[in-house]
Amino acid sequence: MSLLLITDQGASVKKESRRIYVEKDDVELCEIQSRKINAVGIMGNAQISTQALALLADDEVPVTFLTMTGDVKGQFLPLGNKNLSLRYEQYHMCSDEHARLKLASYLVFQKISSYIDFYRRIQKNEPVEGIKQIIETFEKSAARALTADSVEQLLSIEGASAALHFNQYGRFFKNELRFYSRSKHPPLDEVNAMLSFGYAMLFKLINGILVASGLDPYSGCLHRNKYNRSGLTCDVQEIFRVNYIDAMVLRLCNLGMIKSRHFESGECGISFTKEGIGIFLKEWRDIAYATINAKLVKEIQAETEKIIRAVKEYGASVCEDTCAVDCV
Repeated sequence: MSLLLITDQGASVKKESRRIYVEKDDVELCEIQSRKINAVGIMGNAQISTQALALLADDEVPVTFLTMTGDVKGQFLPLGNKNLSLRYEQYHMCSDEHARLKLASYLVFQKISSYIDFYRRIQKNEPVEGIKQIIETFEKSAARALTADSVEQLLSIEGASAALHFNQYGRFFKNELRFYSRSKHPPLDEVNAMLSFGYAMLFKLINGILVASGLDPYSGCLHRNKYNRSGLTCDVQEIFRVNYIDAMVLRLCNLGMIKSRHFESGECGISFTKEGIGIFLKEWRDIAYATINAKLVKEIQAETEKIIRAVKEYGASVCEDTCAVDCV
Protein backbone atom coordinates (compact mmCIF):
# COMPACT_ATOMS: atom_id res chain seq x y z
CA MET A 1 0.00 0.00 0.00
CA SER A 2 1.42 3.43 -0.90
CA LEU A 3 -1.08 6.09 0.21
CA LEU A 4 -3.30 5.82 3.29
CA LEU A 5 -6.05 8.37 2.60
CA ILE A 6 -8.46 9.18 5.45
CA THR A 7 -11.77 10.59 4.17
CA ASP A 8 -14.20 9.53 6.93
CA GLN A 9 -15.14 12.63 8.90
CA GLY A 10 -14.59 12.20 12.63
CA ALA A 11 -12.16 9.29 12.16
CA SER A 12 -9.02 8.99 14.28
CA VAL A 13 -5.60 7.67 13.26
CA LYS A 14 -3.82 5.93 16.14
CA LYS A 15 -0.82 3.71 16.91
CA GLU A 16 -0.72 0.16 18.23
CA SER A 17 2.80 -1.26 18.53
CA ARG A 18 4.31 -0.83 15.01
CA ARG A 19 0.91 -0.61 13.37
CA ILE A 20 -1.32 2.28 12.34
CA TYR A 21 -5.06 1.84 12.73
CA VAL A 22 -8.04 4.04 11.91
CA GLU A 23 -11.20 4.05 14.01
CA LYS A 24 -14.49 5.92 14.12
CA ASP A 25 -17.13 5.71 16.84
CA ASP A 26 -15.07 2.93 18.50
CA VAL A 27 -15.20 0.84 15.31
CA GLU A 28 -11.91 -0.06 13.64
CA LEU A 29 -11.95 0.87 9.93
CA CYS A 30 -8.51 -0.44 8.93
CA GLU A 31 -5.12 -1.48 10.30
CA ILE A 32 -1.74 -1.62 8.56
CA GLN A 33 1.94 -1.88 9.41
CA SER A 34 3.53 1.57 9.28
CA ARG A 35 6.46 0.30 7.19
CA LYS A 36 4.02 -0.57 4.40
CA ILE A 37 2.81 3.05 4.11
CA ASN A 38 4.59 5.59 1.92
CA ALA A 39 2.32 8.56 2.69
CA VAL A 40 -0.75 9.53 4.69
CA GLY A 41 -3.42 12.02 3.63
CA ILE A 42 -6.02 13.33 6.07
CA MET A 43 -9.02 15.07 4.52
CA GLY A 44 -11.27 17.42 6.47
CA ASN A 45 -12.24 16.73 10.07
CA ALA A 46 -10.18 13.67 10.97
CA GLN A 47 -7.61 13.37 13.77
CA ILE A 48 -4.16 11.80 14.19
CA SER A 49 -2.47 11.14 17.53
CA THR A 50 1.05 12.33 18.37
CA GLN A 51 2.01 8.69 18.97
CA ALA A 52 0.94 7.82 15.41
CA LEU A 53 2.86 10.83 14.07
CA ALA A 54 5.98 9.71 15.94
CA LEU A 55 5.73 6.18 14.52
CA LEU A 56 5.25 7.53 11.00
CA ALA A 57 8.25 9.83 11.51
CA ASP A 58 10.37 6.81 12.49
CA ASP A 59 9.39 5.17 9.20
CA GLU A 60 9.94 8.40 7.22
CA VAL A 61 6.25 8.65 6.25
CA PRO A 62 4.97 12.21 5.53
CA VAL A 63 1.44 13.26 6.51
CA THR A 64 -0.54 15.77 4.42
CA PHE A 65 -3.54 17.65 5.80
CA LEU A 66 -6.20 18.50 3.21
CA THR A 67 -9.54 20.24 3.13
CA MET A 68 -12.48 18.16 1.91
CA THR A 69 -12.19 19.86 -1.48
CA GLY A 70 -8.53 18.83 -1.82
CA ASP A 71 -6.73 22.06 -0.91
CA VAL A 72 -3.45 21.38 0.88
CA LYS A 73 -3.45 22.91 4.39
CA GLY A 74 -0.01 21.71 5.44
CA GLN A 75 2.37 18.77 5.75
CA PHE A 76 4.22 16.90 8.45
CA LEU A 77 7.56 15.98 6.89
CA PRO A 78 9.99 13.67 8.75
CA LEU A 79 13.70 14.50 8.50
CA GLY A 80 14.06 11.45 6.31
CA ASN A 81 11.33 11.46 3.65
CA LYS A 82 10.35 8.48 1.50
CA ASN A 83 8.79 10.84 -1.03
CA LEU A 84 12.10 12.50 -1.94
CA SER A 85 13.27 9.45 -3.88
CA LEU A 86 9.80 9.04 -5.43
CA ARG A 87 9.85 12.58 -6.83
CA TYR A 88 13.44 12.17 -8.02
CA GLU A 89 12.42 9.05 -9.97
CA GLN A 90 9.28 10.84 -11.27
CA TYR A 91 11.36 13.68 -12.74
CA HIS A 92 13.71 11.24 -14.44
CA MET A 93 10.83 9.19 -15.87
CA CYS A 94 9.09 12.27 -17.28
CA SER A 95 12.37 13.29 -18.92
CA ASP A 96 12.79 9.88 -20.54
CA GLU A 97 10.83 10.05 -23.81
CA HIS A 98 10.15 6.32 -23.96
CA ALA A 99 8.96 6.08 -20.34
CA ARG A 100 6.95 9.28 -20.67
CA LEU A 101 5.23 7.96 -23.81
CA LYS A 102 4.35 4.68 -22.08
CA LEU A 103 2.57 6.40 -19.19
CA ALA A 104 0.97 9.02 -21.43
CA SER A 105 -0.40 6.25 -23.68
CA TYR A 106 -2.01 4.60 -20.67
CA LEU A 107 -3.59 7.88 -19.54
CA VAL A 108 -5.06 8.64 -22.97
CA PHE A 109 -6.31 5.05 -23.26
CA GLN A 110 -8.05 5.44 -19.88
CA LYS A 111 -9.60 8.76 -20.92
CA ILE A 112 -11.01 7.34 -24.15
CA SER A 113 -12.21 4.27 -22.27
CA SER A 114 -14.18 6.61 -19.99
CA TYR A 115 -15.95 7.98 -23.10
CA ILE A 116 -16.83 4.41 -24.08
CA ASP A 117 -18.30 3.75 -20.62
CA PHE A 118 -20.30 6.99 -20.77
CA TYR A 119 -21.88 6.24 -24.15
CA ARG A 120 -22.54 2.60 -23.31
CA ARG A 121 -24.54 3.70 -20.27
CA ILE A 122 -26.54 6.13 -22.41
CA GLN A 123 -27.20 3.40 -24.96
CA LYS A 124 -28.28 1.01 -22.22
CA ASN A 125 -30.65 3.46 -20.55
CA GLU A 126 -32.14 4.97 -23.69
CA PRO A 127 -30.88 3.83 -27.11
CA VAL A 128 -29.93 6.72 -29.40
CA GLU A 129 -29.33 6.49 -33.13
CA GLY A 130 -25.67 6.29 -34.10
CA ILE A 131 -24.29 5.56 -30.61
CA LYS A 132 -22.93 2.16 -31.66
CA GLN A 133 -20.83 3.78 -34.39
CA ILE A 134 -19.56 6.43 -31.97
CA ILE A 135 -18.49 3.76 -29.49
CA GLU A 136 -16.68 1.89 -32.27
CA THR A 137 -14.81 5.08 -33.18
CA PHE A 138 -13.73 5.53 -29.58
CA GLU A 139 -12.62 1.89 -29.40
CA LYS A 140 -10.40 2.36 -32.45
CA SER A 141 -8.95 5.55 -30.96
CA ALA A 142 -8.23 3.77 -27.66
CA ALA A 143 -6.36 1.03 -29.51
CA ARG A 144 -4.36 3.66 -31.44
CA ALA A 145 -3.43 5.35 -28.17
CA LEU A 146 -1.71 2.20 -26.94
CA THR A 147 0.42 1.98 -30.10
CA ALA A 148 1.19 5.68 -30.60
CA ASP A 149 4.86 6.37 -31.34
CA SER A 150 5.00 9.92 -29.95
CA VAL A 151 3.34 12.14 -27.38
CA GLU A 152 2.37 14.51 -30.20
CA GLN A 153 0.43 11.70 -31.86
CA LEU A 154 -1.22 10.94 -28.53
CA LEU A 155 -2.30 14.56 -28.13
CA SER A 156 -3.85 14.42 -31.60
CA ILE A 157 -5.77 11.23 -30.75
CA GLU A 158 -6.89 12.68 -27.41
CA GLY A 159 -7.99 15.96 -29.01
CA ALA A 160 -10.00 14.22 -31.73
CA SER A 161 -11.76 12.06 -29.13
CA ALA A 162 -12.64 15.08 -27.00
CA ALA A 163 -14.00 16.89 -30.08
CA LEU A 164 -16.15 13.88 -30.98
CA HIS A 165 -17.54 13.73 -27.45
CA PHE A 166 -18.49 17.41 -27.34
CA ASN A 167 -20.01 17.16 -30.81
CA GLN A 168 -22.36 14.47 -29.47
CA TYR A 169 -22.86 15.57 -25.87
CA GLY A 170 -25.56 18.12 -26.65
CA ARG A 171 -27.84 15.46 -28.16
CA PHE A 172 -28.71 14.12 -24.72
CA PHE A 173 -30.06 17.30 -23.11
CA LYS A 174 -33.84 17.16 -22.91
CA ASN A 175 -34.91 20.04 -20.69
CA GLU A 176 -34.58 23.82 -20.58
CA LEU A 177 -30.77 24.00 -20.57
CA ARG A 178 -28.90 22.89 -23.69
CA PHE A 179 -25.33 22.31 -24.81
CA TYR A 180 -24.10 23.35 -28.27
CA SER A 181 -20.30 23.60 -28.10
CA ARG A 182 -17.54 23.83 -25.50
CA SER A 183 -16.54 27.34 -24.38
CA LYS A 184 -14.10 27.93 -21.53
CA HIS A 185 -12.66 31.40 -20.97
CA PRO A 186 -15.26 32.66 -20.36
CA PRO A 187 -18.07 30.06 -20.44
CA LEU A 188 -20.74 31.40 -22.79
CA ASP A 189 -23.75 29.46 -21.52
CA GLU A 190 -25.09 27.73 -18.44
CA VAL A 191 -23.93 24.20 -19.27
CA ASN A 192 -20.39 25.37 -20.00
CA ALA A 193 -20.37 27.28 -16.71
CA MET A 194 -21.29 24.07 -14.90
CA LEU A 195 -18.67 22.04 -16.76
CA SER A 196 -15.90 24.55 -16.00
CA PHE A 197 -16.83 24.79 -12.33
CA GLY A 198 -17.09 21.01 -12.01
CA TYR A 199 -13.72 20.49 -13.68
CA ALA A 200 -12.18 23.00 -11.26
CA MET A 201 -13.57 21.11 -8.25
CA LEU A 202 -12.34 17.79 -9.66
CA PHE A 203 -8.91 19.34 -10.31
CA LYS A 204 -8.54 20.48 -6.69
CA LEU A 205 -9.49 17.06 -5.36
CA ILE A 206 -7.03 15.21 -7.61
CA ASN A 207 -4.26 17.73 -6.97
CA GLY A 208 -4.56 17.28 -3.20
CA ILE A 209 -4.44 13.49 -3.44
CA LEU A 210 -1.36 13.63 -5.68
CA VAL A 211 0.43 15.95 -3.25
CA ALA A 212 -0.49 13.69 -0.33
CA SER A 213 0.83 10.65 -2.22
CA GLY A 214 4.26 12.24 -2.59
CA LEU A 215 4.13 12.81 -6.33
CA ASP A 216 4.88 16.23 -7.81
CA PRO A 217 1.61 17.42 -9.42
CA TYR A 218 3.53 19.77 -11.74
CA SER A 219 5.53 17.03 -13.44
CA GLY A 220 3.21 15.45 -16.01
CA CYS A 221 3.70 13.12 -18.95
CA LEU A 222 0.96 14.31 -21.30
CA HIS A 223 0.56 17.93 -20.13
CA ARG A 224 4.04 19.41 -19.81
CA ASN A 225 6.25 22.49 -19.92
CA LYS A 226 3.71 25.19 -19.20
CA TYR A 227 4.41 27.69 -16.44
CA ASN A 228 2.37 27.25 -13.26
CA ARG A 229 0.35 24.32 -14.64
CA SER A 230 -0.03 21.15 -12.60
CA GLY A 231 0.66 18.84 -15.51
CA LEU A 232 0.22 15.53 -13.69
CA THR A 233 -3.05 16.74 -12.15
CA CYS A 234 -4.29 17.60 -15.65
CA ASP A 235 -3.17 14.16 -16.84
CA VAL A 236 -5.12 12.30 -14.17
CA GLN A 237 -8.14 14.61 -14.35
CA GLU A 238 -8.76 13.59 -17.96
CA ILE A 239 -9.72 10.09 -16.82
CA PHE A 240 -12.55 11.26 -14.57
CA ARG A 241 -14.09 14.25 -16.35
CA VAL A 242 -16.77 12.61 -18.44
CA ASN A 243 -18.13 10.00 -16.02
CA TYR A 244 -18.22 12.31 -13.02
CA ILE A 245 -18.60 15.91 -14.24
CA ASP A 246 -20.18 15.63 -17.69
CA ALA A 247 -22.57 12.94 -16.45
CA MET A 248 -23.48 14.96 -13.34
CA VAL A 249 -24.16 18.12 -15.38
CA LEU A 250 -26.34 16.17 -17.81
CA ARG A 251 -28.32 14.65 -14.94
CA LEU A 252 -28.82 18.01 -13.16
CA CYS A 253 -30.15 19.57 -16.36
CA ASN A 254 -32.39 16.72 -17.47
CA LEU A 255 -33.95 16.34 -14.03
CA GLY A 256 -34.62 20.07 -13.89
CA MET A 257 -32.61 20.48 -10.69
CA ILE A 258 -30.61 23.31 -12.29
CA LYS A 259 -32.42 25.87 -14.45
CA SER A 260 -31.60 29.11 -16.23
CA ARG A 261 -32.71 31.14 -13.18
CA HIS A 262 -29.77 29.67 -11.29
CA PHE A 263 -27.30 31.66 -13.41
CA GLU A 264 -26.38 35.29 -14.06
CA SER A 265 -24.30 37.12 -16.68
CA GLY A 266 -21.22 39.20 -15.84
CA GLU A 267 -17.84 40.35 -17.13
CA CYS A 268 -16.49 36.80 -16.74
CA GLY A 269 -19.32 35.22 -18.70
CA ILE A 270 -22.10 33.10 -17.22
CA SER A 271 -21.82 32.16 -13.54
CA PHE A 272 -23.93 30.58 -10.79
CA THR A 273 -26.25 32.50 -8.51
CA LYS A 274 -25.92 31.73 -4.78
CA GLU A 275 -28.86 29.32 -5.00
CA GLY A 276 -27.46 27.62 -8.08
CA ILE A 277 -24.01 27.02 -6.65
CA GLY A 278 -25.59 25.56 -3.52
CA ILE A 279 -27.49 22.98 -5.58
CA PHE A 280 -24.41 22.12 -7.63
CA LEU A 281 -22.10 21.78 -4.63
CA LYS A 282 -24.56 19.53 -2.80
CA GLU A 283 -24.62 17.17 -5.77
CA TRP A 284 -20.82 17.29 -6.00
CA ARG A 285 -20.40 16.54 -2.29
CA ASP A 286 -22.72 13.54 -2.61
CA ILE A 287 -20.50 12.21 -5.40
CA ALA A 288 -17.04 13.11 -4.16
CA TYR A 289 -17.33 12.90 -0.40
CA ALA A 290 -19.96 10.25 0.32
CA THR A 291 -18.91 8.59 3.57
CA ILE A 292 -20.55 5.24 2.79
CA ASN A 293 -19.02 4.72 -0.64
CA ALA A 294 -16.44 7.33 -1.64
CA LYS A 295 -16.15 5.80 -5.11
CA LEU A 296 -14.53 8.78 -6.84
CA VAL A 297 -11.86 9.28 -4.16
CA LYS A 298 -11.09 5.55 -4.20
CA GLU A 299 -10.76 5.56 -7.98
CA ILE A 300 -8.44 8.58 -7.92
CA GLN A 301 -6.39 6.90 -5.22
CA ALA A 302 -6.19 3.71 -7.31
CA GLU A 303 -4.95 5.61 -10.39
CA THR A 304 -2.45 7.50 -8.23
CA GLU A 305 -1.05 4.23 -6.90
CA LYS A 306 -0.73 2.89 -10.45
CA ILE A 307 1.37 5.93 -11.35
CA ILE A 308 3.49 5.46 -8.22
CA ARG A 309 4.10 1.82 -9.17
CA ALA A 310 5.08 2.88 -12.68
CA VAL A 311 7.52 5.45 -11.29
CA LYS A 312 9.07 2.95 -8.88
CA GLU A 313 9.37 0.28 -11.57
CA TYR A 314 11.09 2.80 -13.82
CA GLY A 315 13.46 3.77 -11.01
CA ALA A 316 14.25 0.10 -10.32
CA SER A 317 14.93 -0.62 -14.02
CA VAL A 318 17.28 2.38 -14.29
CA CYS A 319 19.08 1.22 -11.17
CA GLU A 320 19.51 -2.29 -12.62
CA ASP A 321 20.84 -0.87 -15.89
CA THR A 322 23.28 1.37 -14.02
CA CYS A 323 24.50 -1.52 -11.87
CA ALA A 324 24.98 -3.68 -14.97
CA VAL A 325 27.09 -0.97 -16.63
CA ASP A 326 29.14 -0.47 -13.48
CA CYS A 327 29.87 -4.18 -13.32
CA VAL A 328 31.13 -4.38 -16.91
